[in-house]
Amino acid sequence: MDDVVKVIALIRPSSSISLIKTTTGGEIIEKNYSHDDYVRRGEVLLRIDVASDILEFDNSKKLMKRIDDTIAVYNALTETIKLNKNSAISSSSEAYSRSEAYLIERNKLDLFGNPIKDVVQN
Repeated sequence: MDDVVKVIALIRPSSSISLIKTTTGGEIIEKNYSHDDYVRRGEVLLRIDVASDILEFDNSKKLMKRIDDTIAVYNALTETIKLNKNSAISSSSEAYSRSEAYLIERNKLDLFGNPIKDVVQN
């Protein structure tokens, strides 16, 4: 025998229910609609706190800057090695210091003999 339960319910066809999707996560800080409201395309339904996304974006920009700086140092070092002279523009930059260190070590090897060069030639 089946159990019978009396309830008040609202039945809607699934085609009239819309899904709301976001491209970001966060706490909902404002809701601009009520249950059963009709909304038009383009209306702002929710405002979401995106502070964590902004922080992540700022951190990504800082990381990108550090990567760009590192690439500039390596490019200057590559030019220094090719030209055998310091090609860094600013004497206070990391690229300048590293290029100078390379040239000093290179000159020491040239003066006192380069064991790697000697092995390769033999």
